[in-house]
Amino acid sequence: MQGISEIPGLAVEPVHTNIVYFHFAPGTQMREVDLVQGLEQRNVRLLSLGPRRFRAVTHCWVDADDIEVALSAMREVMNQVA
Repeated sequence: MQGISEIPGLAVEPVHTNIVYFHFAPGTQMREVDLVQGLEQRNVRLLSLGPRRFRAVTHCWVDADDIEVALSAMREVMNQVA
């Protein structure tokens, strides 16, 4: 959660489980499909929930290194609009 909130253009909603909901911050000029496809090209799966909103899920096999890989991919994709 903290990692996503530090990426310009993304905002995290409150987290209560292993499911993280987040959305594009106001003014972010990227289409949902571009984020989802950009991450998929980097082997990170993400679900678009509609206009500007997303869901990411972790599980017991996802460790801190995996989270860093996903965050790095997010930063890379989001930097394309910066």
